[in-house]
Amino acid sequence: MRRFFLFFLIALLPAISFGQDYDSFLDNEKIWTIKNTLSSPEQTVSYTEYKLMDETSIEGISYKLLFSRYRWEYEDDWSDWESGEFGGSFGGTYIGEDNAGKVFFYKDNDNSIENLVTMDFSLQVGDVFQFGSDYDLLPYVVTAVSDTILENSFDRTPRKCIHLSHFFDGEVLFEEYHHDVWIEGIGSMKHGLVGMRGDLYGGAFRQLVKCTQQGNIIYQYDDATSVQSIKELPIDDTPIYDLQGRRVMGTPRKGLYIQNGKKVIVK
Repeated sequence: MRRFFLFFLIALLPAISFGQDYDSFLDNEKIWTIKNTLSSPEQTVSYTEYKLMDETSIEGISYKLLFSRYRWEYEDDWSDWESGEFGGSFGGTYIGEDNAGKVFFYKDNDNSIENLVTMDFSLQVGDVFQFGSDYDLLPYVVTAVSDTILENSFDRTPRKCIHLSHFFDGEVLFEEYHHDVWIEGIGSMKHGLVGMRGDLYGGAFRQLVKCTQQGNIIYQYDDATSVQSIKELPIDDTPIYDLQGRRVMGTPRKGLYIQNGKKVIVK
């Protein structure tokens, strides 16, 4: 009977691991701060902050209305919060996500309706992500997927990180400009919660510099946190669980564990 229960529990563990808490983009009181470096020599740097409010359902997917405010680097005061992007220059903008890990950007105005997948946290190593057939953007290929604890995160919670690099004519482009990391509940390290949609704004280099929840820092860009410092872990460095379904942090002791749904013996 004990042996039967053990095998039943092992078979159940993959489902347990997939059922762990997911850090949703739609959680309350998150704020994303983006640094925009412009090509103009007169006004080179500005900042935009985003937040989400007023949950709704569009085509069966949960969305929240996007609000933003901005300031120039030499200014101390922010503009007022307005719905839309970049200080309210576009109205009717929503961010949504589904249960499969896809993040959506929905814009409804007088000229057009867009519903685009800007990030996809269900992707695996080797998968290709192409942003919108109408946009002339290079596709991404997934180079690594890992659970990572961000050093300056207040909650020290492991979050899924997807590493991506542009590729062209079958060649992966490894320069810094062509690399990005998507972090669960935080978004693109370049564009925050707007994901690939942020690539559409020409003339500016964009960098996520901070993400907070209820005033607590989840992510902050500094010398210790950058695209390079979010380590690309080997594929076998995925989460390890004991036979009770509890995640093992650090180096496990001798014994039997579960990794990638398989039994692993640590000697």
